[in-house]
Amino acid sequence: MTILTIRKHKRFAVRRKANLVFTGAKPKQGLLVEVSLDGCRMGTTGSADFAVGQQVKVRVAGFDDFRAEVRWAGEGFVGMRFVQALHHAELDELIRACRPDFTQDGAMRACG
Repeated sequence: MTILTIRKHKRFAVRRKANLVFTGAKPKQGLLVEVSLDGCRMGTTGSADFAVGQQVKVRVAGFDDFRAEVRWAGEGFVGMRFVQALHHAELDELIRACRPDFTQDGAMRACG
């Protein structure tokens, strides 16, 4: 059985090391695996460190920190919504940095 999920924005597959920075703990390294205009998903070493509603910063080398809120955490991944949605140009720049093979045609290959 498949489950249809309606999303506000397309998600794009990426692959780039990133850090999650949150109050009272050392930054946690993970792998940024999806981005959209309003959020991202990261693979982490454990989801028990995150709580829904927790404020974090997503730190990707070469970019200003993205302030975000944890929306869900489980099975080694954490999903976050950006406090301020990205502009299309910012999203394109982030995708290009995380996917060297990205082209304008590549923008059409969204995750969902």
